[in-house]
Amino acid sequence: IYAGEATAFKGFTVRSLQTVYGPEDGAIEHNPDDGNMDAYRSTAWLADAIVEARFSNPYATSEGRWSPGFLLRRSESNAFHVIGISSSGYWYHYVGTGPMESRKQMQYMFSKHIATSPSGSNSLRIIALGDEGWFFINGAYVAELDLSGWALQGRISAMANYFSGDDVAGKSTEFDGFVVWSVGTE
Repeated sequence: IYAGEATAFKGFTVRSLQTVYGPEDGAIEHNPDDGNMDAYRSTAWLADAIVEARFSNPYATSEGRWSPGFLLRRSESNAFHVIGISSSGYWYHYVGTGPMESRKQMQYMFSKHIATSPSGSNSLRIIALGDEGWFFINGAYVAELDLSGWALQGRISAMANYFSGDDVAGKSTEFDGFVVWSVGTE
């Protein structure tokens, strides 16, 4: 610290936050035979939001794979961002703009912050503002997200497993503290 010196900055913005859903606790049943992602739908329909929840690992990785996370901005035409973690210690971000063929992998990276033990859990937080986002795992910042592929409002859901084959029939993924905040304008 130097007397009489200053640090310049620009683009400083303060936005309001309002809880629009949760916090909710629950479990998402695994149903590998229905062809759908197993999800817990919130009532939130937003583009700019902060979303978080803690997901308990549903079983040992020797029993099967798991890949919980969030669906953001999911439209009626099945456009969305999906961001989450996997039992192999990787986190992922995909964007889809309609049919299954439109899904594009944005990021898929290993993170030392993902707990994979059978009794472990993982707290996930996403901040989504316009074309940008930020992803946190267990309190650690892990990446900036490119959300430009789909920036319109949509439903926000917690999900148990994104990848096909990542669920064991009769099991469920428990979650707690699932909350969605609306981010106001400047």
